[in-house]
Amino acid sequence: MPVSEPFSTSGGFSDDPTPASPWARDGGRHGAHEPAREAEPGGHTIPAECSLFVLKEDDTVAAAQVSSSQPWFLQNVALAGKKLRVLLLQLRPDWEPHLPSRIADGDTPLHLPEAVLGSTGIVLTLRRLRHGNLTFVTAVPELAPPEMLKEAGMADFRPDPRTFAKLFLRLRTIENRLEHYLAHLPGIVFHQRADLSFAFVSRSAETLLGIGSDTLLRDSHALLRLIHPADERAYYHELDRNAESRRSFSLVYRIIHPQTRACQYLLDVRCPIRSAGGLLLGYEGVWLDVTRQKIAEHGLTTRAWKESLSTLTGGLLDDFDTVMTGIFSLSELYHNTLPVSHPLHEGLGLIKENAAQAQRLVKKILELNRESPGDRNYVNVGKIVRDQMDLLRVILPRGTGLSGPPAEIDWPAYLDESSFRQVLVNLAMNARDALAKQGKIQISLRRLEPGQPPAADTVPALSLPHVPTAELVFSDNGCGIPPNLLARIFDPFFTTKDSSRGAGLGLYNARLFAEAHGGQIAVRSVVGKGTEIVLHLPLADLSLADAPAPSAASQKRIQVLFFDPHATEELPLAENLRQRGWTVRSVTTPDHVRRLLREQGVRLDVLVVRERKADSNLRLLIAEIRRDHPGLPIVFTASGRLRSDALAALRSQVDLVLTPDLGDRDAADSMIKLLRLP
Repeated sequence: MPVSEPFSTSGGFSDDPTPASPWARDGGRHGAHEPAREAEPGGHTIPAECSLFVLKEDDTVAAAQVSSSQPWFLQNVALAGKKLRVLLLQLRPDWEPHLPSRIADGDTPLHLPEAVLGSTGIVLTLRRLRHGNLTFVTAVPELAPPEMLKEAGMADFRPDPRTFAKLFLRLRTIENRLEHYLAHLPGIVFHQRADLSFAFVSRSAETLLGIGSDTLLRDSHALLRLIHPADERAYYHELDRNAESRRSFSLVYRIIHPQTRACQYLLDVRCPIRSAGGLLLGYEGVWLDVTRQKIAEHGLTTRAWKESLSTLTGGLLDDFDTVMTGIFSLSELYHNTLPVSHPLHEGLGLIKENAAQAQRLVKKILELNRESPGDRNYVNVGKIVRDQMDLLRVILPRGTGLSGPPAEIDWPAYLDESSFRQVLVNLAMNARDALAKQGKIQISLRRLEPGQPPAADTVPALSLPHVPTAELVFSDNGCGIPPNLLARIFDPFFTTKDSSRGAGLGLYNARLFAEAHGGQIAVRSVVGKGTEIVLHLPLADLSLADAPAPSAASQKRIQVLFFDPHATEELPLAENLRQRGWTVRSVTTPDHVRRLLREQGVRLDVLVVRERKADSNLRLLIAEIRRDHPGLPIVFTASGRLRSDALAALRSQVDLVLTPDLGDRDAADSMIKLLRLP
């Protein structure tokens, strides 16, 4: 009875039942044992080591071609009409646990171990393909899957070039895949020996640590020199404490970036590697940057501590205020009763004045404790600064000269009063450690109208105000800040003080306050002469105070990060977005973009990138942002004409492309549609 031929001579499937296959001979009997490398003209090429079976629905062999290069495999055996599973078990009974009851059912590969007896690295792989009523099965001896090679050695492979070529290709593929994973892993993978020298460090180490992997491999103490001095003892203690552990463990410590001098928190997760006898050989591990997590933890801890401290000291301050009220009342009574010539008159006057000053200080502290940060109201900027002067005098060293704005400066602003007072306290505490014996602090206020130039020569440069703005300058005559550190002083955990004198979050919180209120903050300093912190806060337009309250949806301010490396002045598009009530933060360097995204990525609504050309560096930056912040919409606006191929490549990377011929109003409308805003 003729056997159905699954292939046509043109290479496709055929329904012709004529046995035209070059490998269907004698009703299923094999022909000569020549290698089946090439088929007859019009036929098909079959690899020399590949055997091919066609199974009917009952799992019996309809046609077959068995490779002559495998003399141990079903040679000179009648196959037609027999079940392939039975034939395989007759050949190797130990394959029964690996074979299903019906080979024709299913399409997953079957790996039969030790295709060559004694060679655990070689398996016989059966691959199945269903077509109509037939199932095509190929049987090829090949390398075992990775999970079956875990215990294999070189003696478990056949010593022929083809086997080792396959092994090399597999290893090369795994190596390429590993390199790809290491390049995109959000961390640094390392292998550290027991003496703390490194055998391997992934290439991206320089991005996080500031030193390259080659340096770490050459110098075993390179990492130890980066660890914050206050954390060195804890680092060694954790390693000693886990010296006998066989399980993975983790430790957190700070490092000082050698280039930026910024303080970063590392999560060090490592797994000990031990010999069979338990000897520690080294560690496999990964370093992760957890600075943002530590900032959040510090904020939560600080807030919880402030709440506890407020509850604890609130009652004590009330009691102290009551005592001082009694002292003030009695001193005032006797002072007014005694004549001026009385010897106690002058002393009672001093007691009265000091009691009154103590009462004022207590009230300031109570106000800081009782106010809830985050609540915004219309306040008088000048009045708050003047009211805070008494508390600042307590913070500053005795004898420090302190002057504030004149009483006639009364400008309204809509802001969080409690946070503003805390900013002033933070600025005073930062200035305190830089002052000499004859220290002077001056707080000045200046009103800026839209377009009026702000303070010059600041870091970063202040942009022109678009609304009436209060410019507060907090200046001191201290030691100043070196120019190479000016760009980092608003970063979290950055401090030039001893670790016991501050966490490096005071100026960072001041920057967050400014950005949350649509303002700016910058610094200018001269070493040996002093430092000025310049804070811009938009003033309130009280003419709109009686306007209808906006809806909840419209109250949300859209946060925009605007990146333009060639910007020399404010762009019309950014100005148009600000007029719509959006908060726009402009930056000019890729590193600044990365830092702001790392610190504020969850609060940003959209990133706008403006460039003259779409080169490879820009596309790599966008790809990096896509990888690290997958949910952030990206808008590209071209400052010049782009080639069609470059434009097409950009459209595949970003969410919206704004061409130069699009007006600023239409561009802003397109962004509103992108963000699905009302």
